[in-house]
Amino acid sequence: MTRKFVIDGREGWDQYVRENPFGVLLNSSFWGSFQKELDKKVFRLRLEENSDLKGVTLLIKEELPPAKCYLYAPRGPLLDYNQNFETDLKDFVKTVKKIADEENAIFLRVDPVLPFSFSESFVKAGFQKADKEVQPATTLLLDISRSEKEILASMKPKTRYNIRLAQKKGVQVKTSSNLKDIHHFTDLIEIAEKRGTFHYHSKKHYSKFLEILGKENIAFLFWAEYKGKTLAANIVTFFKERATYVHGVSGGEHRNIMAPHLLQWKAIQEAQKRGCTVYDFYGIAKEDDLNDSWAGITRFKKGFAPKGKIERYMGSYDFVFQPEWYYLYNLARKIRKLL
Repeated sequence: MTRKFVIDGREGWDQYVRENPFGVLLNSSFWGSFQKELDKKVFRLRLEENSDLKGVTLLIKEELPPAKCYLYAPRGPLLDYNQNFETDLKDFVKTVKKIADEENAIFLRVDPVLPFSFSESFVKAGFQKADKEVQPATTLLLDISRSEKEILASMKPKTRYNIRLAQKKGVQVKTSSNLKDIHHFTDLIEIAEKRGTFHYHSKKHYSKFLEILGKENIAFLFWAEYKGKTLAANIVTFFKERATYVHGVSGGEHRNIMAPHLLQWKAIQEAQKRGCTVYDFYGIAKEDDLNDSWAGITRFKKGFAPKGKIERYMGSYDFVFQPEWYYLYNLARKIRKLL
């Protein structure tokens, strides 16, 4: 039987992602369409055995000066990890190297949804641990297959109290997948950026996110209003059995009425209605690291799931094609951090 990687082709792609236990939204063709709308070059790699699909991987070209780039496989490669894995991984690298030569890529970055035990196979195939994570390597999961009463009872008392307080104060939560409503999110970004708490993407990023994934009934915007003013907004995705809290922002006004707590609870309720069994808070700080920039938001998230499952992945790994340039790339990153 012939088993080989083929570049491009979408037939059967999303069905494979949905059926593979490690498949997530970032592996889907929808994510590729979103990245294209951000003016990025996207490659689609299919692993085929005769006419059967055995793996899929999106490759995103990330531009770097001068006339350089790196290739990123978001939450990939997505393969059949039960058999032929190490052979498939080596063949995957060979296929990507052809693209890397054509695109003048310095390295390939991967970050599959796999436990750390798989990292040994990646190292064996020539990968090395990256010094930067693109997607969260640790996340917090809330079991929402239970009743609302059970979910509320499992929360921290203060979180339950804040949800009820926001309801009592008259906070209203609205939702939409329509691009015309994205201003509820992007207007708050302008306010938040002045506080300098977090790094945010461009307005175009969020607009295209809702436009492309909203059309597919995957991404939804939730926003909390108080006396006609938007106080906080979240973007949540629904894919397979998992709802994921991907982006969130708060304007900082009327903090005493706890709008973000009710906003999160309404998204959890919506996830239940859609048949999801897991609510993914998408990224938390390293345990007991009070200096982690995610420490504050982690406390907020853990209020909803103090006994939630903490899922840890192997993280980002790089396969280097141009060692000298890779060294300069990492050196430049370290210098920027110091400035």
